[in-house]
Amino acid sequence: MITLQRARDRPQGPEGRAVHPADEAFGALRGCFEQLTSETVEPGQNLVRPMAAGAEVVVYVGEGSLDFNDGLGRAGSLIAGGFLRLTAATNIGFSVSNSSLSPARVYQIYLSPAALSVEPASEQCHLTVAERRGLGCVVASRDGRGGSMRLLHDTCIHSGVLRAGQHVVHVLTVGRVAWVHVVEGQVSVAGTNIRAGDRVCVSRQRTASITAHQPSEVLLIDVIASTR
Repeated sequence: MITLQRARDRPQGPEGRAVHPADEAFGALRGCFEQLTSETVEPGQNLVRPMAAGAEVVVYVGEGSLDFNDGLGRAGSLIAGGFLRLTAATNIGFSVSNSSLSPARVYQIYLSPAALSVEPASEQCHLTVAERRGLGCVVASRDGRGGSMRLLHDTCIHSGVLRAGQHVVHVLTVGRVAWVHVVEGQVSVAGTNIRAGDRVCVSRQRTASITAHQPSEVLLIDVIASTR
């Protein structure tokens, strides 16, 4: 089953950022995936984002550069291709700011709070375009496969950069779904055409099949399905 959300239909959050909630129409299966937000951070702008105790967020800078404060006593910077994973033990507010002269594009993937008490954690990585060719690049996972950042949940986040005409297949094991968000370009997922800002959920299928119609970039979130 394919559940589609077009960019034009998504709700708008604070500061006009685009919000992609993971539990809207058609009884979609979301597991621990709460939402994905995408926004442009203008030069000189500072944004503070709340996190509930036990929750996790993966931040990705698609364009430009950002400074961050993780709310856990650590500050740093991210450039395009940079990822940051935060786990909050208590309610915190992490912030990102743009001290450059150019806008930055940032994506934030929120996972629901874990049932058990957790230790606060923060880690980051940077992946080149070459490392993200195809769909084999794992950014974050529960088991830290391939040196990826570690998540509390049984979730796997992939980043893929596809050339025009390239076809890739992501295998889904029983009980799992894939959320595919187009960062840039145009692709088809199981025959459904989507453009930058669009997103689909692939459920009750053995694979998520993706074909790029032009140079494209996608984020794929593989989670255990649960009916909400």
